[in-house]
Amino acid sequence: MAYVYSEEHARLTAAAGVDVQVPHIGWTIGGEVGRADAPGLQETADWIQKYAGISRAENPDVIVLAHGGALAEPEDTKVLYEKTDCQGFVGASSIERIPVERAVRQTVEQYKSYKLRG
Repeated sequence: MAYVYSEEHARLTAAAGVDVQVPHIGWTIGGEVGRADAPGLQETADWIQKYAGISRAENPDVIVLAHGGALAEPEDTKVLYEKTDCQGFVGASSIERIPVERAVRQTVEQYKSYKLRG
């Protein structure tokens, strides 16, 4: 499995016979530390599709997954699957960081919502 960050990297890893390739869009948007300037969903989908084409020209059997950037919520993968022929999604911040931040924030707000007596 190889993360790729450039067209040349996509071509070289596919030509080398990598089984799974993950075009990495960059830092995931959202949450406490996510990037605010990541590409939007359409640009992300275009980028993934471009890299998938480059990779499959070298290795038609390579599995292409997506990761990062605007892919931060479950519904974002719906857009990804509608606009690309990638075969899946690798979650990291979108699965283990953003939901945990959200849950902690909601719990703290609930604790703070109770008033002291007197």
